[in-house]
Amino acid sequence: MKITEDMIRKARQADIVQLCRELGIAIIPENPAKGEWRIKNQQGLIICKNYYYWHGSPYGNGKLEGQPPTDGNNTLSFAIYYLKMKFKNAVDYLANNTFTLPDQTTYQNARSKEIIAPEKAPNNDRIIKYLTKDRAISEEIVIDLINKGLLYQEQGYNNCVFVCKNPSTGEITGYEAKGILKTKKFQRNYGSGIFNFAVGGVAENKKLFVFESAIDLISYYELHPNLTKNSLLCSMGGVGKAEKIRQIALELKANNPDLWVVILTDNDEAGNAFFDNFQERNPDLTVKTKNPSQECKDWNEYLVLKRKEKTED
Repeated sequence: MKITEDMIRKARQADIVQLCRELGIAIIPENPAKGEWRIKNQQGLIICKNYYYWHGSPYGNGKLEGQPPTDGNNTLSFAIYYLKMKFKNAVDYLANNTFTLPDQTTYQNARSKEIIAPEKAPNNDRIIKYLTKDRAISEEIVIDLINKGLLYQEQGYNNCVFVCKNPSTGEITGYEAKGILKTKKFQRNYGSGIFNFAVGGVAENKKLFVFESAIDLISYYELHPNLTKNSLLCSMGGVGKAEKIRQIALELKANNPDLWVVILTDNDEAGNAFFDNFQERNPDLTVKTKNPSQECKDWNEYLVLKRKEKTED
């Protein structure tokens, strides 16, 4: 059986409440005004606006047992990790039954929250020094990002704040903050946006490069300026935004049918799992991967190593 893009979309958007009723799973109204339901005898498993969240998750992120952190909490994931259905069987069952598709616009509006921006410092001196000296990123690239409004220094904490914008509209959708202290690691996402920038016009992008952090993204861009031409580079701020990456990829593919999605996550178990799951869940996309050298965990470590080797020569 061939799984198509349309089938996967329908499976993800199928109504969880109707699915539970169809299968005889008892659900109890938790807050009807907000569209919230609770699975009976399953402590803390809440359905809200066609997404689920398990408050008893052993991972602390609302995921079900066995569910990778990269998978969205949609109906398809519910069928796989709660009902224990195989991926292909779940897609086939959900896509070919008459489950009502939810109003996605309503759901997105209900889930949207005001994004509070980290306060700007009066200058960017500390982050410029940190990114150029500690992270081996060229000052030219750092200044360019600041001038484009994609990077600034946070007031008080001196964190690097990377500004996430919608690649099509330029609307601010969140922030990815990274601490500059060696002794105290800090990273936080504000909102659910994805830090990104295009090398060339968005409509001409033929590749989508995906990273775990903004600093890795910038490091790869510095290492491979020619490879990243006519591309959109995106940072997820972790490994939990597979659905957003898919939507961006589909928008780019509408202009460039031969689009490649290149996964450049960390050289570790979580990074490798993201690639494996993303490739399996998106058979309609051409998905490639590339890791830094075995000695380096991520692309910034690789950049620092190369800069050190060049200095020693």
